[in-house]
Amino acid sequence: MKKHSDLALVTDLGLAYQLVARVFARQSGAPESRLYFLRLLASVAELSQSEIAERLGSDPATVTRTIQDMEKQGLVARRPAPYDSRISLVRLSAEGKKAATEQEKDLARLEAQLLHGLSREAARGLLEGLEHVVRRAKALKMAEEGKS
Repeated sequence: MKKHSDLALVTDLGLAYQLVARVFARQSGAPESRLYFLRLLASVAELSQSEIAERLGSDPATVTRTIQDMEKQGLVARRPAPYDSRISLVRLSAEGKKAATEQEKDLARLEAQLLHGLSREAARGLLEGLEHVVRRAKALKMAEEGKS
């Protein structure tokens, strides 16, 4: 069996993601999936469900179920697109905006907990490294999709 230090970057990132997502869900009391939807919708006025699926890299059926759940909770509102009534545009409700603000506070607290014990330089280096990995992964994904 490999020691943790022998794991590859991709494996380490996957493990870190799973652990952090679980901790966040427990600390915030919110389902993990809601994290991404609130952050995305807080950054835009409104999006179609297909745009949400594309930006999050999610299955459209999963997006539909999550949006329906969030709508029942009063976190989002949907309306038909004025240019095509078959398309639903989704936006955060007032309650959703409040939840997104609280979520950002929860995320900041969790980030502080995760980075505790690292120097500012080490924390900055870690975050810059992760940003680089995310940019490269997005570029690889786009290049791969261009080949299809």
